[in-house]
Amino acid sequence: MKLKLNLEDKILKLQRWIEKIKENREVFIIIVMFILLCFIVYLSEVLDISHFLLGTSPTSFNWRKALFLIISIIFFGILVIAIIIRFVREGKKEKETLLKSQQEFTSLFMNSPEALVYMDEKGTILNINPRFIELFGYILEEIKGRNINDGMIHPSDKLEEGKRLTESERSSKGYSNYEAIRKKKDGTLFPVLISGSSVKIDGQIKGLTATYIDITERKQDEQLHQVLYNISKAANSAISLDQLYPLIHQELGSIIDTTNFYIALVDEKEDKIYFPYYVDEKDDNFPIINFSTANTLTAYVIKNGQPLLNDNNQYKEMINQGILSPWGSTTDKSIWLGVPSR
Repeated sequence: MKLKLNLEDKILKLQRWIEKIKENREVFIIIVMFILLCFIVYLSEVLDISHFLLGTSPTSFNWRKALFLIISIIFFGILVIAIIIRFVREGKKEKETLLKSQQEFTSLFMNSPEALVYMDEKGTILNINPRFIELFGYILEEIKGRNINDGMIHPSDKLEEGKRLTESERSSKGYSNYEAIRKKKDGTLFPVLISGSSVKIDGQIKGLTATYIDITERKQDEQLHQVLYNISKAANSAISLDQLYPLIHQELGSIIDTTNFYIALVDEKEDKIYFPYYVDEKDDNFPIINFSTANTLTAYVIKNGQPLLNDNNQYKEMINQGILSPWGSTTDKSIWLGVPSR
C-alpha cells in the first residue's frame, strides 16, 4: 500500500513538472539550447569535427569559434522570439481579462435593481440602465451625450448641488447615501438617495457612476409616524378638545388632502353621532344624526369598525344597493376616506 502511494506521489510530481513546462515553454527551450550549446562547445574542444565526421585531414580551422557563433546566433534568436511570444501572450491575456471585466461590469450595471447612470469624467452621460429609465422616464437616446447637470433631472434650485456632487466623484472622494430631490421627465419631484463614485483603470479615472434609490415610500412612512406622534403627544397634553381638533386637522393635512375634513363622535347611549369639528367647501351644516338608523358613510365606518376609501362611483353603487343613503354634497371627482378611532 505504501509503495503504491509513493508511486502515485511520483506520478503527480511528474505531472506538475509537465504542466510547468507547458506553461513556460519558452524558458524550457532556452535551457535546452543552452545545454546543447555547452555540449557542442565541449566537443569542439576535444575533437576536430570535420576530421571526426567527414574523415578529412586535420585543419587549423577554429571550429569551436564557428560553432559557438552559430549556436549563439540561434540561441539569441530563439530567446528574442520567446520574449516576443511571451509579451504577445501576456497582452492577449490582459485583453481577455479586461474584456471579461467589462462584460461583468456591464452585466452588473444593466441588471442592478437600482437606477444607475454611467458618465465620462466631465459628467457626460454614456449609458443608463433599465431601472433609470423606469425611475426618471428618459430613454438612453434622449439623454446620451447630455451632461447630467444640465437640469433634466434636477429642480432649478438643485443644479449647484448636482455639480458639487459630480465634482466630488471626479476628485476620487465619492459620496454615498446623499438625500436629495430629483425630477422625473414629467416634472414630478421625488426624494432620492444618491451614491457616486469614479471608475478607475490603471489608476486613472475613466468614468463616473451614480446610483439613485427612490425613497418616496420611506419618506412617507417617516412623515406618517411623525404625524401620529405629534397627534398622540397633543392628545396626551393639557390642551382642550377645541384646541386638539384643529391640530389634528393640520397634522393630517401635511400627508393627505384635508380641504374637506370633519371629526365625528358617537354616543351609543344617546344613539347619536355628533360633529364637533368640521371644515367643508360646500356644506356648512353638519347636524346630529341618529346612529342606529343612519345609512351615511360615517355611520357605515363606525358600525363596521374598518377604514374605508371610497370614490364617487363606489359611493353611488352603495346607494343603489341600499347600503347607504345620500348625504352631503359630492362631485364625480369626490374621494372620501374614513378611519374609525378606538
